[in-house]
Amino acid sequence: QSTGAATAVKGKETQLKNVINQYFALKDAMVKTDAKMAADNAAALQEAIKVVDMNKLASAEHMAWMKVMNNLTADATLIAKAKDIAKQRSVFASLSTNMYELVKVSTLESPVYYQHCPMFNEGKGANWLSKEKAVKNPFYGAQMMSCGSTVETLN
Repeated sequence: QSTGAATAVKGKETQLKNVINQYFALKDAMVKTDAKMAADNAAALQEAIKVVDMNKLASAEHMAWMKVMNNLTADATLIAKAKDIAKQRSVFASLSTNMYELVKVSTLESPVYYQHCPMFNEGKGANWLSKEKAVKNPFYGAQMMSCGSTVETLN
């Protein structure tokens, strides 16, 4: 019986793992200020979202997924269609807020850092998720690579 439970937990983790990994690939494209790569990675994120079987999610993940799925899909679609990095970054701020809702209730293999740039969006600021503790700002890239700070560590 314990083997079945372990398999179920592993299955649940892999349901969102690809979505989270595609988000990180998109974030890395933003850090590089590569609009084409960002669009491609957003398209891959769209595909990852489509194949999630929400019936296999843990209860907390399922509730978060129901809340953010449509927004994640809409944001990924806008980023995939946008050719302009500034527009992509604007939508990425929203995407990151929704991903945070999902990641904070997910089973993670390693810590994820919720980071904040105070200057983005005319000083209103924006957040993003990262696998690295070191700040690599996706909203400004090389212009202000280390602008920001970690506001929360999710384990």
